[in-house]
Amino acid sequence: MIVARWQVLLVVLLLGAASSGAQDTTPTGLGHTSPGGTILDSITVIATRGEHSVAEVPGTVTVIDAQRVDDVLMRDLRDLVRYEPGVYVENSATRLGLGAFNIRGIGGNRVLTRIDGVPAAESFEFGHFEVPQFTLDLDAVDRVEILRGPGSSLYGSDALGGVVSFATRDPLDLLTAGRSSFLGLATSWDSRRAATGAAATVAGGGGTWQALATLNASSGGERANQGSVATRDATRSAPNPQDYRSLGFLGKVVHQASEQSEYELALEVFAHDNDTALLSDLGRTDLGAVFGFGPEVTYLVDKTTSTAQDEQARRRLSLENSRTGGALGNLLWRLYGQSTSTEQRTSEDRTTTLGGGAFGPLTTTEIRRTGLVTFEQETLGGELQAQRAFSLRAPLLLTFGAAASWDRFDQLRDRRERDSTSGLELPSADGLVYPTKYFPPSRVLEAGLFAQAEISLANGRLTVVPGLRYDRMELAVDGNDPVFLTGNEGTPAPVELAAGALSPKLGLVLGLGARTSLHAQYARGFRAPPYSAVNSGFTHLAGGLTRLPNPALRPEESDGLELGLRLSTHRGSFNVTGFDNHYDGFIELVNLGRNPLTGLVEFQQRNLAAARIRGFEAATDLHFGARWYLRASLAWIEGEDRSRGVPLNSIEPPRLAAGLGRSSADRSWRTELAARLTAAKDPSDLDRSGAPQFATPAWEVVDFFTTHQLSPRLSLTGGFWNLTDATYWEWADARGQTADSPALDRFTAPGRSASLVLRYRR
Repeated sequence: MIVARWQVLLVVLLLGAASSGAQDTTPTGLGHTSPGGTILDSITVIATRGEHSVAEVPGTVTVIDAQRVDDVLMRDLRDLVRYEPGVYVENSATRLGLGAFNIRGIGGNRVLTRIDGVPAAESFEFGHFEVPQFTLDLDAVDRVEILRGPGSSLYGSDALGGVVSFATRDPLDLLTAGRSSFLGLATSWDSRRAATGAAATVAGGGGTWQALATLNASSGGERANQGSVATRDATRSAPNPQDYRSLGFLGKVVHQASEQSEYELALEVFAHDNDTALLSDLGRTDLGAVFGFGPEVTYLVDKTTSTAQDEQARRRLSLENSRTGGALGNLLWRLYGQSTSTEQRTSEDRTTTLGGGAFGPLTTTEIRRTGLVTFEQETLGGELQAQRAFSLRAPLLLTFGAAASWDRFDQLRDRRERDSTSGLELPSADGLVYPTKYFPPSRVLEAGLFAQAEISLANGRLTVVPGLRYDRMELAVDGNDPVFLTGNEGTPAPVELAAGALSPKLGLVLGLGARTSLHAQYARGFRAPPYSAVNSGFTHLAGGLTRLPNPALRPEESDGLELGLRLSTHRGSFNVTGFDNHYDGFIELVNLGRNPLTGLVEFQQRNLAAARIRGFEAATDLHFGARWYLRASLAWIEGEDRSRGVPLNSIEPPRLAAGLGRSSADRSWRTELAARLTAAKDPSDLDRSGAPQFATPAWEVVDFFTTHQLSPRLSLTGGFWNLTDATYWEWADARGQTADSPALDRFTAPGRSASLVLRYRR
């Protein structure tokens, strides 16, 4: 592992650099009394597309800054929301790892993720094939904002359940106090994945030009769990052996064209590779029973080796300009191009025993099977936003603009089987034609117009925030793609689709006193029909099934209501919010039964599900003098699939997170003791229409973090996870597992573990 070999050298460099700068008396201590500031003091942009404190906006927003990311060792996306009840990251515990965000029970592509204003690539799932939404190294992040609930009135499709917005560091974030240069080095270790990492950031400039470059790399193994059964079959509870590598680069150039105009050019490249030995996938499978061939037929498959190589790459180039004081007030425009590619390879050695009945004499064949699945998304887009204040009978701030993007999607699935003895290529055992595609090459145009007003009434005590957005989506396909047509014979011809939606919202913030306010909001959300559902193509003759396209799909919709109370004192802040969200037309895969003409069981994506999700959230940030602080948050959520009258399995059990911290008088060190308490998943809150689902028991976990400023330039942060070595299941990992599974411990979280980060800044 390249990163591990350089680890010792980097530590030596950091210590040497710190020693050489020991005479520098410039204070570079730990900063805030309470990391990230108080809840209501944090500045948010995502809520209204303009800078406001959290106390001033309707709706619920969480802001996590870089200081907080460093203080509690947020090394991946799951760590980022570890102490945010009601928000989690969906996960594949066996192979692919972390996926998309889930906010208040709504996840996947129904939550919009943005990086520096650029929408992240979509996740994709078809059967056992999954493509994670995006990859990102948190070392380059300056701020993360999480908008809970529908956000389509400002951000369009895919913001049905909420928005997660990442802002990476700019040069001026580092070139503070008149500095003309900055150097940052970091090295990290995390026992949860035996992971090591290294990062370097340089920034410089003066006058009208500044630049920044960040390079980070990491490598490690499989994520630890509490499983101890190391068999080579489906009963395995120990994690599958895995090696991963990631490499990221972020470069920015900023030009101050004038006091009113600034340009920024950004280039981001990120690559992530996983190599996995799928030991839990080994063993014997009776396909005769699976396909219902009867007792006279023997069809056994013994899988002796199974490996997977997963590669994901993301490249982004963006140019933006922000202006102040023009005819339109504050103006921002952004152009961007982005490409994301995923390649997943599998390799298996298997022995097939087949015979009896119509299959003739019993034969045994040793087979080498290799598979390839690819997914590509290329995006060109831009947006324009203006914001201007008016002095009418009441002060008014108007925000309006437009956004458009063009996406190209393509995908390929291939598989080859060879006789391990003779080397001859064998016909496909499943009757499929390879290569094939799950959907034809597709192009999606999305365009939207939005406007929002912030009206101040009653001498500033009441702020009314109405907003409206119109979006249009058009889908075009390559209906003559030879791979799609050859691999999906009999599938109806691909079709094109156009759909539009209006997304209104109305927010209110009412001041009840100098430090107390009520906030309320109604917001509508929508999500355009996915291209892959409109023109799905998959026919498995041997399995007797087919998946049909559906050009009649309509957008998914939501209506969300929120009501909350905010309180701020000289000792901290408190916020409590109740919400009730209604969703209609969720697109789900439906079994249509067997077609008597073809003999195939037909499946199709349809607008069926109607859901209701409601609950409350509370958060507080209290200070006890200048050195002690307490942060705590709570979420209780329940959800129902109203079309079937069953609970929604995507809802996380009630959770409380709290952290008690203390810093020294000179801010040279800080410690925090953090706890997470999660209630048991009530079996009555699970969809029991299928196999009995595993209901996770209650659990309590305690973590400890400490940061020490070893010198003016060098700091060391240590984290100790799960101090009591508790065995527990995160709902995102165990969701969907059957109650009688022998491998439940495979989905447990890591036991007692530790992380360290050594940072040098000059």
